[in-house]
Amino acid sequence: MRTDKIARYIISFLLREEELPGKLTNAVGYTANLVEMSRYKVVIMPSGFFDVGVYGTEAADPKLPLLEWEGIPLLFGTPCVTRAYAGGPILIHADIVASTYYLVSRYEEMYRRTERDAYGRFPGKKSLPYRAGFLHRPIVEEYGEQLRSLLQSAFRESGQEEYSKIEMPSIPRKFARVHLTHDIDCPYEYHGVRSLFRAYVKEHKSLWNAYQLAFRSLLSDRYFTFDRFLEWNREVERRLPKGKCKTLFFYKTPSKEPEDRPNYRVTHGAARRVHLYARKYGVEEAFHIPMEGSLHPERIEQQLHLLEHDLKKSITHARYHYLAAREPEDFFIPSQCRNTRRLHDGLPRCCGFPTWYLSSDSLHYALYRYHYQPCIASAYANGLFARPY
Repeated sequence: MRTDKIARYIISFLLREEELPGKLTNAVGYTANLVEMSRYKVVIMPSGFFDVGVYGTEAADPKLPLLEWEGIPLLFGTPCVTRAYAGGPILIHADIVASTYYLVSRYEEMYRRTERDAYGRFPGKKSLPYRAGFLHRPIVEEYGEQLRSLLQSAFRESGQEEYSKIEMPSIPRKFARVHLTHDIDCPYEYHGVRSLFRAYVKEHKSLWNAYQLAFRSLLSDRYFTFDRFLEWNREVERRLPKGKCKTLFFYKTPSKEPEDRPNYRVTHGAARRVHLYARKYGVEEAFHIPMEGSLHPERIEQQLHLLEHDLKKSITHARYHYLAAREPEDFFIPSQCRNTRRLHDGLPRCCGFPTWYLSSDSLHYALYRYHYQPCIASAYANGLFARPY
């Protein structure tokens, strides 16, 4: 098992230490062994979550209602802080390592694979953060604040000069940056011959009305509002410090799945006009993994290559159409496509502080790397669609 490696990464993450392992991380242990405890200033007591015979079983599922540690919901362990022995390290009985891992690794989805909705997603309202009532809180950040505070106290009490000069990372309680993201699912309502037949045959409009809708100027189409909201985005960017806000467009690639309609290429028609707007306004262009990619993950890299070919540049961000990263293993597929990383989607039909940012294989204890994004606010803004995510 790789429990020690996982613990080191999570402790470093909670301490917000850039180097791994650094001085702060080396001062915090995750052990129940009294001999090993003497090496550390602060020790987090394991709750047994990672033990063989517990991990991946019902015994490793948090029990509701959750206990609270300093007002923070605690998934594992007991909410108390003691001393390991007289003059020994501070002992945290709250297992914030296991609690953090459970929240950031999509462990819950691995354990409860039979719970999926019509799109193959783990339902947001089935998730522990939603059921326990803390989806609105960034509790992993709160764990980090408590750990940094206790470690600072331990350094002061030690009286050792090597520790007295170490400063804790100061993490302001504010958003680090703002991503204004737009999924280009349907860049137009009516455009071209297909729209003509849809309006006439399926929607029973008159032939003349269908013709007018299909071949009018794109600027008259009620879906084609890019110039308007890009100006709104530009105003937001002006109000924030330089480099703290950016706009992203997420483009699909053609697919045979009905959820991916309408199909388009950014080199043609209305989608090309959207691409030109992106260039004009300095929008970063990204990959919206179509439903076909969710159903057949082995096709994602080929789809990404097609979009990069059309845009004539590399893509560095991706996320799933319909938020349909169906299985935990699918989470890090975008990261395996060279340097493309996934910009988080959120929980289906929920808003809050989801914490699926640790690229890990929870089934095999494999840890990859962090893509930390503290918050996502999702708005279902276009009431023209009857397809809420």
